[in-house]
Amino acid sequence: MQWWESTVRGDDLVPVGKVLGVQPDDGDAFGLRVGTAQYSLTAPALDLWWAVRQHPSRSSLVEWGRKSKIVDADRAVEQMIKAGMLTQVDSVLGYAIHSNGWGLGASHDNNSFTIADLSLEPLCEVDGYSYLIWSLADGNVTGGDLAKVVAHDRKEDLVEVERQTKISIAKLVRFVVLELHPRC
Repeated sequence: MQWWESTVRGDDLVPVGKVLGVQPDDGDAFGLRVGTAQYSLTAPALDLWWAVRQHPSRSSLVEWGRKSKIVDADRAVEQMIKAGMLTQVDSVLGYAIHSNGWGLGASHDNNSFTIADLSLEPLCEVDGYSYLIWSLADGNVTGGDLAKVVAHDRKEDLVEVERQTKISIAKLVRFVVLELHPRC
C-alpha cells in the first residue's frame, strides 16, 4: 500500500481515459477510450501512457520511454498530449472524474483513509480531503464542480480549494483509484 509523499506540480502530466483491453479486430493493440474517441495503442505506447503515473514530468516520462526502447518517445508523448490522452495537472478541474475501488474508511487516528481495489486489497492511504474528492467522484462531476461545492460548504477561498483539488486529483489518478474523462 502506498502513501503519497512527493510534491505535485502544475505542469506534471496525468493520464486521461479508460483502458479497454486488447482489441481483437486490431491485432495486439489495446483500446483506450478518451471521451467519445477510441484509440488503438501498441503495447509500448500503452506502457508509456501508464508510466506517467510514476514519471509525471514530461522530461522524466520521455526519459523513461527512451530507456524502455520506445521509438521517438518525445514525439509519442507529444502525440498523446495532442490527442487528449495526457493532460497537465493545472487542467484537471475541467475533466469529469470517476472513482474506482472501495473505501475502507479512516485510520485509528482519523488522519488517513484507505482505498482498496475491488478485491478489497488496500491500494493506498490518502488524506481526508483526497478521500472526500474520491468519494464524490461519480463520473458526472468535474474537479472544478467539486471544488466550488467544497469552497461554498466550508466557506473557504475558492482559489485555495481549487489548488488542493488539483493536487488530490493528481494523487488519486496516480494511485489508479480515479480516472479523468473529457466531458462529452
